[in-house]
Amino acid sequence: MLARLDAIPGLQEAHVDHRGELLRLVVADESALADVRRELSTLGYLAEPLSGVNASDVRWYAFDDVRDLSREEAEIIARRVTSAFTRSHPLANSEAVRLEQAVADALYSCFAANDLGAGVPAGGLRTECCEAVERAVLPLMGQEAAREYVAFLSNDLWP
Repeated sequence: MLARLDAIPGLQEAHVDHRGELLRLVVADESALADVRRELSTLGYLAEPLSGVNASDVRWYAFDDVRDLSREEAEIIARRVTSAFTRSHPLANSEAVRLEQAVADALYSCFAANDLGAGVPAGGLRTECCEAVERAVLPLMGQEAAREYVAFLSNDLWP
């Protein structure tokens, strides 16, 4: 998302907060904000001005910093999806831990190996990351369960 925003003329800086919910923008003039809103809408986000947030109370990440968050993002996604999966597919705790770690590693590798530049279409990593996760979990659970897990992942990330 930041890479796409970074390509907008008139947008001097774009930062995202740790949770990926807030953007801090520095624009040359307000006309760039319409382009930002349009791009965010294309990506499936709603852009609304927010008041009452002290920017110094939030840790902000620019495009070049976002890769630092990829590992943490992969772990959070893996934890969330594995938890949902194990509610309908009971696993021993040790199996769930191995599954979660394999998914986190596969997602991180996928995030890190792919260019997230401005030209990447929205959802561009979907197929690649789902395939990477399926390959990673296949030895742990077999083909049918691996495909079911990937369906959980796909629905979680791209409903």
